[in-house]
Amino acid sequence: MFCPKCGQKNDEDSKFCQDCGTALAAVQKEAIKTSNRKIVFISIITLISIIFLTIVISVIIRFLFHAPGRDLSYFETLLYERQTIKAKLTEVTNAMSNVASAVAAYRQEDDTWPNCATITEIRTSLGVSVGRVNYISSMSVTDGVITTIVSGIAGSVDGRGLVLHPELKKDGSIVWYWNGANGMPKAFIPKR
Repeated sequence: MFCPKCGQKNDEDSKFCQDCGTALAAVQKEAIKTSNRKIVFISIITLISIIFLTIVISVIIRFLFHAPGRDLSYFETLLYERQTIKAKLTEVTNAMSNVASAVAAYRQEDDTWPNCATITEIRTSLGVSVGRVNYISSMSVTDGVITTIVSGIAGSVDGRGLVLHPELKKDGSIVWYWNGANGMPKAFIPKR
């Protein structure tokens, strides 16, 4: 601590200046008052900031969940759209599962994987008709791998694909695994 009269540096616990003898207790009290004022000021600013952020966040949440003039909140609309896409993709995955059954039967009979470049070839070679599924743009089978390009569902999935890969086990059984193609969002790729 420095003496306010002569500027001499003193120990923090000194009561009087070592050079001029001025009482330092008053300087210590003033330093504590200044420190306390800073703490109070910072606390007030922090409290005001928290209140402001709480208001801003509540307004944002209110907009997302209860948008004015809408029957559904924005969040509910997003969930509804996602579920609608998944429901339409179920038609596609069901058609692919039917083709997978035919591919497995073909593999068991001929001991090779079929190759069908188009939906027409799938129908004629494997006996499965997928032409009535509204959301399939194209489908092919290459060495047992079934690839389908989706259309007419939503911009987030149209032009993207689903792929069904076979894995032949030692006992002759086949396990199928799903993947996406052409940037299919992960949320729309079946797990199993």
